[in-house]
Amino acid sequence: MGQGIHYSEQGNVATIRLDRPDVLNAVDLETARQLRDAVIVAERSASVRCVLLTGAGKHFSAGGDVRFFRGTLDLPVDQRQGVFDEILFVLNDVIPRLKSMTKPVVASARGAVAGLGVSLVAACDIALAAHDAVFSMAYCAIGGVPDSGASIAVAKLANRKRAAELLLLGEHFDAREARELGLIGRVVDAGDLDRETGTLCAKLAAGPTWALGRAKQLMNKADMTPLELQLASERKAFVDCVATSDFAEGLRAFTERRAPSFRGV
Repeated sequence: MGQGIHYSEQGNVATIRLDRPDVLNAVDLETARQLRDAVIVAERSASVRCVLLTGAGKHFSAGGDVRFFRGTLDLPVDQRQGVFDEILFVLNDVIPRLKSMTKPVVASARGAVAGLGVSLVAACDIALAAHDAVFSMAYCAIGGVPDSGASIAVAKLANRKRAAELLLLGEHFDAREARELGLIGRVVDAGDLDRETGTLCAKLAAGPTWALGRAKQLMNKADMTPLELQLASERKAFVDCVATSDFAEGLRAFTERRAPSFRGV
């Protein structure tokens, strides 16, 4: 993809790695473009059945590249605004793609997870974090507002009053609290993060991808859909699953008391 993003595929798992460890994997305009390109490649690849989003080195992402941002101060205001508008235009394509992709997306985070880093974790279906990861909304520190879906992520956290403190005060919070708030699902020892992530991604990649993708779609729209419409969507999705080879394999494996061998179709 380029110097900012490393993309690879192995064993039906696509790994998208933020690859600027010298700046804590902070994202500038070019990195945002590369991230979008990588997500599109993973989305369209027929061989990919699980996507992993992670960061190189000791950190997931410190969010936006503040040094890059500062460089825009020399521009006229309208040009400066144009730069930020373009970055957010690109990222506003990345976030919904991660959420709507019809295959599981996993975030694996360690170290700093700030600003955009929080938004990326929130956009993934499953998120693991090392026990020593440190989260921060960070926007108020530079006089900005939440972007890339961060306001949605905060609004959906279990404790709305605490969420407001994290957003308006920019307070740091640890992986334990991130799990309690519902931002991540699992906290693991830092030394076990890569192994746990690999095991999880391998399990998802070996699953019934077609069905997992539709289950993900149903879940993502559940809180915005009236009950009757959601029931109808579930009904159609289940009937569609019945036509897949994975459904037949699942039934045979269950009745034959063996592990299924899904093909993702």
